[in-house]
Amino acid sequence: MNPTKAWKEARGTLPVTVNTMRSRSAIPRSSICFLVLIVTGYSGYCRRHNGLDQDTTIVKLKHNIEKMERLLEKQERRFAVGFDHLKTKVELMNKMATKAESEIYKNHLDQGSCTLPLVPLNGRIVNIDVDTYGAATTLYFVCDDGYHLHGSEVRRCSDNGTWTGEEATCIDIISRLVACSKLKCQNGGVCSKLDDTINDFICQCPQGFYGKRCQKRRKKQQTFKEVVRATCEVIGDRIVCSCLSGYQIGPDHNLCFDIDECANQAYPATDVIPNSVGLTKRHTRNGRPLCGHQCINTAGSYQCICPAGYHLDPTNLRECLDINECEQNLHNCTRNENCFNTGGGFQCVEVGCPPKYIRSSQFVCQRDAESCSPNNRSCFNDAFTYTFIYIDLPSNVKYPADVFQLVADEGSSVNVNRFSVLPGTVSNRFESRKDDPLTGILVLTQPLQGRGPVTVDFELKELTAGKKHRLVEKFIYRITFYTSLYNF
Repeated sequence: MNPTKAWKEARGTLPVTVNTMRSRSAIPRSSICFLVLIVTGYSGYCRRHNGLDQDTTIVKLKHNIEKMERLLEKQERRFAVGFDHLKTKVELMNKMATKAESEIYKNHLDQGSCTLPLVPLNGRIVNIDVDTYGAATTLYFVCDDGYHLHGSEVRRCSDNGTWTGEEATCIDIISRLVACSKLKCQNGGVCSKLDDTINDFICQCPQGFYGKRCQKRRKKQQTFKEVVRATCEVIGDRIVCSCLSGYQIGPDHNLCFDIDECANQAYPATDVIPNSVGLTKRHTRNGRPLCGHQCINTAGSYQCICPAGYHLDPTNLRECLDINECEQNLHNCTRNENCFNTGGGFQCVEVGCPPKYIRSSQFVCQRDAESCSPNNRSCFNDAFTYTFIYIDLPSNVKYPADVFQLVADEGSSVNVNRFSVLPGTVSNRFESRKDDPLTGILVLTQPLQGRGPVTVDFELKELTAGKKHRLVEKFIYRITFYTSLYNF
């Protein structure tokens, strides 16, 4: 029986595509042998089936190809299922990490944090230092004008969850008037507060008088064996005493009083600066600020403090240095966000490409060439790239101020470069200036409102040289500004 006829009876009518291959002269037998060897791997075909016609061979070839296609489809489905399973596991791990971070923060607050004490009546907390979890570690207290602080000016959170020092209270200065009116100092005596931490008053007697009210006159000059808060030494037949650092001798020369460096007229207030609760005066010594931010008087000395997000310069303990939360990994930005350090804090920024643009690097979006048809010239007139820039400005910027410099590529020197500020909500606060053929400057002409963010687009156009300028390429720099509360 003819092999082709037998195959028809067993499997039904042959497909049309196979029937068109009946001509034995269409494909050489050597080529058929080669195809059978490649697809089936069976090398004995040519030796054992010399009488088999070409139609049957082609059918077997197509059958093997179909089997391979089904195998590939099965593998594709298996890979797709594996990818979905892996994606689900990654999402589950992210949720577990977020939950663990939340539990660590809660345990930190439960085990080692201190509950904030009450703000003293007629006083305030001028600054709060926090740890990496946001829990308060150090508090600084001051009283309003007309009141005196009693208790600790600085309190720190201890490991057992309690605050060090004494509770801060503010005592009305009127109490001084009442106490002094009761003392009724005589003979030129001066009613003075004994100590910053004790609400007691005494009469400081002039030389030659003594007693509670300076009511007694000394019959002869006496040498005092002890002066409070002073160091004394014998020089000849005299005892010479000098007050400890941070104290000054009283009018009766037997008691040293604390010098309030923060309020002393020797260190006049030169300006007013903001702090976490309002405004404070800044004092200077020898033409330099006593403290870079705020001065807190202490017994026999003073202490400089910085606002949240800053720390004291360890070299002088006066100036405030910004804490870079991004470098020290103190931020909470997600994987899709970039951490940008600002004065006293940080910002989590996410670069979002405009439509028809794709991300080419961390802060650059490039025009998607596939989204522009060859005949759409207006599409190619759009900017080739958007570059995202972030700038932090101090509070004491003097206007006009050069805030950004853009230098074109040296290869564009044969072209004409034009720099401009694109229209926007804050574009009237900026101007552009061209310093040389390749350099453009963005100039801030007016103060920015608030701390930001404020965004402006700065454009660079490359045009052909000659009388008729044609656009070669265009680039846009999207610049976002943040303004610090402070000038450091």
